[in-house]
Amino acid sequence: MSDLITVDNLSDRIGRARIALAADVVAQANRTWILRIASCVDDIVLAMVALQTGRNLVLLDPLISEIEFRKKMTVLPSSYDLKTKVAIAGNSQIKIHRLSRLIMFTSGSLGEARAVQLSEGSIDENANSVITSLDLNEVKCQHLFLPLWHSFGFLGQLLPCLKKEIATHLYLDFGAFLRSGALSTGAGMLAGVPSHFEAMIRAMPAPNANFTHIVSAGGALSVPLRQKMREAFPGAVLYTNYGQTEAGPRILSLKSTEVGFFEGLDGRPVGHWQIRLGKEFELQVKGPQAMLGYTNKPLESEWLNTGDIAEISPLGLIQILGRRDDLVKISGERVSLLGLESEYKDILHLDNLAIIARPDALRGSVLDLVLEESAIASSEVQKLLAKYFEKNVLPSCIVRLNQLPRLTNGKIDRVSLKALIGGGY
Repeated sequence: MSDLITVDNLSDRIGRARIALAADVVAQANRTWILRIASCVDDIVLAMVALQTGRNLVLLDPLISEIEFRKKMTVLPSSYDLKTKVAIAGNSQIKIHRLSRLIMFTSGSLGEARAVQLSEGSIDENANSVITSLDLNEVKCQHLFLPLWHSFGFLGQLLPCLKKEIATHLYLDFGAFLRSGALSTGAGMLAGVPSHFEAMIRAMPAPNANFTHIVSAGGALSVPLRQKMREAFPGAVLYTNYGQTEAGPRILSLKSTEVGFFEGLDGRPVGHWQIRLGKEFELQVKGPQAMLGYTNKPLESEWLNTGDIAEISPLGLIQILGRRDDLVKISGERVSLLGLESEYKDILHLDNLAIIARPDALRGSVLDLVLEESAIASSEVQKLLAKYFEKNVLPSCIVRLNQLPRLTNGKIDRVSLKALIGGGY
């Protein structure tokens, strides 16, 4: 079962909650408010009250461990827990930006998390850009199982649909969505990260032509998976999106009716982003959606460094080639691990794989390929890859796992992966 959120039923509950929280609004006016937000109407109501009353709101996983919570409090000021109504001591050195209205933590695949400050203007600008880029004027309803403490779920899907008064079927998590049967019977808009769609396609008894908008973000969408999604959702326009929490979060978008979608391009800028390529072809962006800075580190420039290497086509379409920090040197040449993963996926027609670089005294690094649930023999994998790649970027070893470890946002957990397979990483 899912909760159904409409503007009418939400507005009434927000009004009652504002009255109930009036004393807190006054008494805790100078504190940052913390909400451990689950995917339920009650928690969304609390979040909207905080935003509408001008509080500085922090969204966290409702199941966050005490160790992880204490770690996050080192980059937050003294705060007020909206649910427990308890004041929480924070870091007295942290000074929140005067325009900050929302703090969301990044969920990087390399294990690092930072507290991103967003202004009311950034939030609103992002909602407007999503409404345009995803053609939300044509959406009747959406199905939402994404965690709301991640920017994709809260800023990328929930708030734009509330602004357009689009009804939302809300699910506790991805498993609840699969169990609901909505994958077979649902219609409207459906959003997820690539690994969600890989799992959906395996679980679908037949294609569903009733969904009209299929939205992917939170990770690179490979060409083979784009083609599988077109077959699984034949009545839908597919949307691939690129962004970062620091960017509020949406930067690029491209739909399946446009040139370049099935060639693996990532899109064009949404909203009012300006883009350029900086040092080593790093994608840099500037615009009103950008963050105000991290809580423990101000912005150093009006241009936001994404950390991603990109190229721009003559038509202005952008392709993300990989992370600057995933570049490794092999026999003196720079290699992007994420870019190589994308190429491996296209050639092997596999979506669930990862490449790990291991130190090597002779070549600097060697590569190990980790495969999930693949029936292709290792010798055949090496044979296929050898047709397209030079020896230095072929895997020195192939490791097989029943399941790749993933973060809650669906990205591969590379820290856990290295620990899991060992081997001197």
